[in-house]
Amino acid sequence: MRRCLILLALAAALGAARAQTQTPAAPPASGPTTPYKRINPLPPPEGPAVRRSKEATIPGDLRPERQTVPQVRIPFGKVYQGESSGSGIDDSVARCRAKRTSEERERCEAGLDNI
Repeated sequence: MRRCLILLALAAALGAARAQTQTPAAPPASGPTTPYKRINPLPPPEGPAVRRSKEATIPGDLRPERQTVPQVRIPFGKVYQGESSGSGIDDSVARCRAKRTSEERERCEAGLDNI
């Protein structure tokens, strides 16, 4: 409590001393009376789309960060390779074996023997 009273008295004494030393400053006689104006005013801010279009580069100017990996080319569709070399599956035999009943399979295979 005693410390609070001492601090308050000190603050009051400092406040009174400051009030006596401060005098209002008179404006300079040759100073401008109007606020300062810019010679070159700032341009209006640009939108984000305009900023990005100015920063854009022409395609091909920049290289990728890492080198591209060559692609494997796989042709689609049927490729004729000439006569069968004996290896692989004969399509006509596979069709015959895919028939539902045994009679249909036998008739189909009998027709293949004639070819």
